[in-house]
Amino acid sequence: MSGSGARDEASRTPRTEPVRTPLGGVFWTLWAGRSLSTLGGYLQFLALPLWVQQTTGSAPAGVLAFVVFHLPKVVVSPFAGLIADRLDRRGVAIATDVASALVTVAMAAAAAGRHVVTVVVLLGLLQVLAAVRVPALSSILPDAIPAGRLMAANSLLDAATGAAMTLGPLLGTALLTGWGIEWVLLLNGLTFIVAALCLLPLSPTPADGRTSQTGVAALAGGLRALWGDRIVRYAVAAESVMYLCVGAATEQLAIWLGQVHAASAERLIGAFGVGCGLGWLAVTVVLGRARETVAPTRMLWWSALAAAPVSAAAVFLLRGGTGVLPAAAAGLLVSVHQFLYGLGPVMVCQQRAANSHRGRVLAFRRMATTLSQLASLAAGALLAGWLDMGSVLLLCGGLATVTTMPLARLAYRTEQAERVGRAQEAGQAAVAAPQAAPAAAAPAPAAVR
Repeated sequence: MSGSGARDEASRTPRTEPVRTPLGGVFWTLWAGRSLSTLGGYLQFLALPLWVQQTTGSAPAGVLAFVVFHLPKVVVSPFAGLIADRLDRRGVAIATDVASALVTVAMAAAAAGRHVVTVVVLLGLLQVLAAVRVPALSSILPDAIPAGRLMAANSLLDAATGAAMTLGPLLGTALLTGWGIEWVLLLNGLTFIVAALCLLPLSPTPADGRTSQTGVAALAGGLRALWGDRIVRYAVAAESVMYLCVGAATEQLAIWLGQVHAASAERLIGAFGVGCGLGWLAVTVVLGRARETVAPTRMLWWSALAAAPVSAAAVFLLRGGTGVLPAAAAGLLVSVHQFLYGLGPVMVCQQRAANSHRGRVLAFRRMATTLSQLASLAAGALLAGWLDMGSVLLLCGGLATVTTMPLARLAYRTEQAERVGRAQEAGQAAVAAPQAAPAAAAPAPAAVR
């Protein structure tokens, strides 16, 4: 057959496309429950601190609600991964969902009586349960889907989270205005019950999938793994400093909107929350195909450079008018920036930490960033006694760029140097291979003689 004939025959041969294994009904049931529960959480994310601020007439009280929202992550995160590894993960997730539903009912009853302190204490308990549930759910996902579909499953969950971030604050503030905070909390509690029911089709964790390692030794090993890798160390340090400066920007901007635009606070905060969700969802879609090619340390470097301009733009948009479009645009900018400076270090930990240490490295990273975020909230509240919140955000944005850039650059340059070293080693191996081949073939002529 001639060359042209072969090409014609090949062109007529149908190409076989790889068949994707369906994610399956178990995953979609899990996805539905998690999506609904995430939406319920974002119903109260902005509505509850706003209710606390309105009920007490104190902006610092609203900040306190945000602090309580984040504080359990610092205390519980290092141990939550061990709980998920030692116990049945499905049982942990179901138990925390049911307990969370009961806590939200108690919060609604306390809110009806305007017992603000009780509501805030119960919010702390709710976040403790959430901190325990997160690693259990993260560990369940690979076992709930076919092999090779983990990226697709995570992308679908990310998309649902982005949609919840978009709709949740808007619906929550609308419910707060029309029906009261009690209904916001009760609806959130209902989503926990549905989410728990959606976990029932999952299989329990087998006995050989649970660790027997002691907690102290496991925690120490996680710390050593984080500190021993220079790129992981620099990336997590840069992210922590970024969170220290601008990690509370979303909460501070929401509170600032309530202060300077009190008459239309619910409408503007709802628009701001929608902008945050849209920005998070948009950047998830854009980076979905690029996550494997964009260096995570470069992403961190870009976000360090952008901290000051993003803060300035957000303050300009919110200070310049009372429309919903500027508020939504500010939320979009801030959420895109937060997604980028958080995604880079997470990818560094996922790619570089050994599988046996990955959960603990990620847990300690989460603890460090949450602690920095709490410090950012506290520092912002103190600085607000001398400056308005807009000026505080401008100052913190500039500090974020100045202080994060050196650490982000160290992480990026260390990673680049490592890549260059690997490329040189590969080149030397390629040069040495042809030289070794003739040496191996040299005895052949003697054998012929």
